[in-house]
Amino acid sequence: MHGIRQLSLGAKLATVVAAILAGALLLLALLAYRQSAEGLQTRADGDLAAATGLVQESVAMYDEALVASTRHMAGLFEALLPAGELVLDPEETLEVGATIAPTLRLGDSALNLDFEAVDRFADATGGVATMFARDGDDFVRVTTSLRNADGERAIGTRLDHGHPAYSLLLGGEAYTGPAHLFGSDYMTHYAPMRDASGEIAAVLFVGQDATEGLAALRQRVRASATAGGGSFYIVALGEDGRPGQVLVHSRHEGTEFPSLVPGADLAALDAVLAGNATSARIELDGAAHLVSARAYAPRQWVVLGAEPVDAIEASLATLLRNIGAISLLALAIGIGLMLLAVRRLVSRPLAGAERVAMDVAEGRLDGTIDVTTGDEVGRLLESMRKMQAQLQAVMRAQTEMALRHDEGQISHRMDEAAFPGDYGRMVHDTNALVAAHIGVKMRLIQIMGRYAVGDLSEDMDRLPGEKAVLSETMDAVKSNLQAINGEIRRLVGAAGEGDFTARGDAARFEHDFREMVEGLNRLMQTTDGNLAEVSTVLKAIAEGDLTVRMDGEFRGVFARMRDDANATVAQLADIVGRIHQASSAINIASTEIASGNSDLSRRTEQQAANLEETAASMEELTSTVKQNAEH
Repeated sequence: MHGIRQLSLGAKLATVVAAILAGALLLLALLAYRQSAEGLQTRADGDLAAATGLVQESVAMYDEALVASTRHMAGLFEALLPAGELVLDPEETLEVGATIAPTLRLGDSALNLDFEAVDRFADATGGVATMFARDGDDFVRVTTSLRNADGERAIGTRLDHGHPAYSLLLGGEAYTGPAHLFGSDYMTHYAPMRDASGEIAAVLFVGQDATEGLAALRQRVRASATAGGGSFYIVALGEDGRPGQVLVHSRHEGTEFPSLVPGADLAALDAVLAGNATSARIELDGAAHLVSARAYAPRQWVVLGAEPVDAIEASLATLLRNIGAISLLALAIGIGLMLLAVRRLVSRPLAGAERVAMDVAEGRLDGTIDVTTGDEVGRLLESMRKMQAQLQAVMRAQTEMALRHDEGQISHRMDEAAFPGDYGRMVHDTNALVAAHIGVKMRLIQIMGRYAVGDLSEDMDRLPGEKAVLSETMDAVKSNLQAINGEIRRLVGAAGEGDFTARGDAARFEHDFREMVEGLNRLMQTTDGNLAEVSTVLKAIAEGDLTVRMDGEFRGVFARMRDDANATVAQLADIVGRIHQASSAINIASTEIASGNSDLSRRTEQQAANLEETAASMEELTSTVKQNAEH
């Protein structure tokens, strides 16, 4: 026996050639059947995988279209909101529903309990909209078009801290995802909104009713069938990535999917879900099925196509009968010797080699490979043991590099010289891939560092393919920074010239940039309005109206200007009052002087009359004297 083990596989086959010659026909028949069966199985696998993929793509197309339209609706709702700076006033609170919330304003409009914009959005789109005001670490619904089961507006409620959007919103990120609200299915979108200081002050929410669309999608999936009469499932994935509740199926909706599959078959199903196998043969709903799966990550769903094995086996049975009828005679002659020879000399060693190959193919590299023969199978096992050792070394090197990179040593690379042939090339390519990605990231960091200190002179390198989005993104960052800088310079220049009527074009920008321009506009508007109040008071004083006063809420230097102007008007009014009293006294004295002047005038007139008479007498006397003189 020991000598036989050292023989080559050809020698072993030669020693039994006479015995297996009679069974050659059977062997050929079996090979033909095996190839035909594998082809049929492969085709069945491919057909089922393709059908499952089509259903998954239908689900994805529906969901992606729903997500895109919901995000577009969020932009529409934002456009319907009042213009102006977003201000959250925690000092001024209002009762909203069953809670007290800080006042949220956009420009001069308070959004608390103002349902105009949300109702206009609901009328225009059929969706629902909400504005949340931030209250500490909470977000309170201060206006909404969403109504509860009683038809009342769902205001005053707070966003659940366990909601997947909560942590993203606190970090300044938006969230889009499904939700079930008051008996209806919605696709929802939450977007954070910042005030002039850059703090998150509010959250914008829109929801698109997806009840009818999901119902239609479910109906299409229920009505779909595989080529062999099988069905499709849409199953929710649990947190552990394993199937949970059946969401869509013609008979099992609401059922936990593991309850339909024996525990022994769950491992095969997990392999399909993990992508390690295109299909698996399992017992499903009490019958054997060929199952294919396609995951849809955004919803944590998996689409399962299940083909009854009976339909596949019926075709295999027909094929087997046809081949069996032809080869039955040959099988009867050589089956005994063939089974004995193949079992002892071929089947067992090949089974061991197959087990080893399967372990390596499935990623199990920790198995022990025993080499007990020196023939082709033994040499094959020895080669596989060496291959296993090389793969283990590559894995260790990759694990070491991953650990080093996690610790921050991003310059660490695997030693490609330690690996021969294609293993070395594989390590080299991995190193090159890692270096390329790190190089792009470092360049991005360098450019962002220059932008961070105000140097916009550099441009991001032009990257090819899908990486071009990085170049385009950095170009957009630079363009937006330049645009916002230009708006700020223009407003500062106008203010320096005393023109506070200038306004920045906030519509050109989005998000924080838009809020920055709106904040500057509010600053210009506030300054212009306060100076106009001062001008009104001065104009009234110039026109003699000393009753005017500056009223309203002013802050800082404008509050001091209001107080000084009001004090000035009060002082002027006091001075004018005293002047009025003095003028009254002067008027009385003037009256008395006028009376005395009248009496004096009367006596003066009498004296004048007497003087006229005297003058006349003097004239007569003069005439007489003249005559006398002539005489």
